[in-house]
Amino acid sequence: MRGIPGYRTRQDRTGLDPLDTSAESAHMEGLFLRELFALRLRTKNPIHLLMMFSFGPLFFFPILKILSDVIFYPGPIASDNVLIFLLVLGFLVTVTGALTVNFIKNILWLMKINPVSSPKSKKKPTKKQPSRRKDYK
Repeated sequence: MRGIPGYRTRQDRTGLDPLDTSAESAHMEGLFLRELFALRLRTKNPIHLLMMFSFGPLFFFPILKILSDVIFYPGPIASDNVLIFLLVLGFLVTVTGALTVNFIKNILWLMKINPVSSPKSKKKPTKKQPSRRKDYK
């Protein structure tokens, strides 16, 4: 299936087809965005964590402050520009907020602190007995 990793490098292929390469890249970007907004983006790589911190909390709080100032203390800005400004800032708050939450969850996950999940029961799974054949008497 086009876009799945490994498809462009299958047997008798060089892996240099630009359509397959861009399809694989788009597939990986889609997976990243899905995990980002589902708040399940997990990594142990310190470089990735540093990037998540630099684009998440460091941008989230100033953008949130600017957005709240524009909403609660409107100044002499033309009404046409305010709507576009609010849409752009709303998008930035959504992305940086998701990165912030994922960064905090990653740090808690690395420290083995998991405040959200409840303790799981330690029941042993029982093995299901095979059913009898229908023609057996």
